[in-house]
Amino acid sequence: MTSFVQGQNLTAAALNAALALYYPAGNISTFAASLLVATSSSAWFGALGLPSAAPGSANGLATLDGTGKVPVGQLPAAVFGAMNFQGAWNASINSPVLASGVGTKGYFYRVSVAGTTAIDGISQWNVGDDIAFDGTVWSKFDGVAAEVVSVAGQTGVITAAALVSALGTASYSLANATGLPVSTGISGLGAGVAAALAAASYAPLASPALTGSPTAPTQTVGDNSTKIATTAFVLANAGVPAWSITGLLPTSITGANTTANIAVSAGVCADASGVAWLTATALTLLATNGNAINGFSTGTTLSNSATYFVYLCKGSSGYGLYASTTGSMPAASAPAGYNTYVRRLFSFTTTAAGAPVPYTAIEISGGGYIAYLATQSLDISATSTTASRTFYTMNVPAGVGIEWCGIVIDAAATASMFLVTSPNEPDTAPSATVIDAQTVPATWSATQFPAVYRRILTNNSGQICVRGSSAVLIKGTTTGFIDNRRN
Repeated sequence: MTSFVQGQNLTAAALNAALALYYPAGNISTFAASLLVATSSSAWFGALGLPSAAPGSANGLATLDGTGKVPVGQLPAAVFGAMNFQGAWNASINSPVLASGVGTKGYFYRVSVAGTTAIDGISQWNVGDDIAFDGTVWSKFDGVAAEVVSVAGQTGVITAAALVSALGTASYSLANATGLPVSTGISGLGAGVAAALAAASYAPLASPALTGSPTAPTQTVGDNSTKIATTAFVLANAGVPAWSITGLLPTSITGANTTANIAVSAGVCADASGVAWLTATALTLLATNGNAINGFSTGTTLSNSATYFVYLCKGSSGYGLYASTTGSMPAASAPAGYNTYVRRLFSFTTTAAGAPVPYTAIEISGGGYIAYLATQSLDISATSTTASRTFYTMNVPAGVGIEWCGIVIDAAATASMFLVTSPNEPDTAPSATVIDAQTVPATWSATQFPAVYRRILTNNSGQICVRGSSAVLIKGTTTGFIDNRRN
């Protein structure tokens, strides 16, 4: 018989010996007899030397599933000691659904949405926390490193009384650069602050004597109450004094028609309409700025033989200078962003080549200024007067009323009279009884020239008037002008 061992003839004794290695029955005859008399599956398992309980049940054989593996339910609990990640858990809506005391040992989820779902006594879940089942209950593993675990030594639900009690036993130092004293505990804090406020270096709440430059909110114009009034509030309620101005004068006038550079001092003034204060730091007008703030209305090249009016402009973009050839310029004509308020500061003229005529400006009483030309200008050159009043254009700003300053002389030393007047004055013939009517005594030599030095209010064309008793050869020199800055 060829059987268990391929190619060998086995005797009955040898076969029984071989079977005895696999079956507890001892020999094949006994094993066969057992199988023949068995009447149930448990008896068959017993005859085969296997556990008699049904497969997959307690004390029975383990079975295999469709993948050739032992089902989880047939494995002892000790096998599941490792953690088994199951995915994300929404702690706000409890998804997937977890229940207290129910789960598979080793299963854990990570919180993706924070919430307060109560699981085994835990209801605070933050994003990043882990929830794991240990076979009996669900536990939490904090995933937030900065999570507060205690306050002043208190944990869990902390009541106000417990917190106050805990803080009352701690020490807090208030000593710092202000000289506040050291207080111990919450109970001593109020006493320490009270002592500090009572010290001489701190103003009391009642009738404080403040020092330095304390500030306060500016109240609405027209407020009639006991509120603190700031300087801004006082000025706004008092109104702006018309034409008030201080500073804001040229400190240097240099350059040619394309390189003009005019530096202006800081100052403060009322706007042209008298409703707002305008304050400015030192500023500079530059031809290179073109037709823009701190530039000229004529662009990067100044006009020849022109008068420029320099304005301080203020608007939503701030403040700055603007030089225009338009007198009494409205605010709307200022550069965009600087066209809410304007005020004329001063004026200057340009030469026949467009270069600004330099002068030294000195502020005088009332906010005006007197301008001394750097080079005096001979504006009336050996011209004969007539018995009628003659208008002469002088080298002063036109388009605004200013006072011309200069000298008019009788260039021929004739025995005649002449009178220098403002175009705004009545036309009067010169005579011995008229003030400033100059005549040459007969005893004077031909080298003795009578002169008139006057301040004459010009018209908007920058002119003065001269009238002679007869033909008088005169010369006129401009030394400067006075601008009251009121228009």
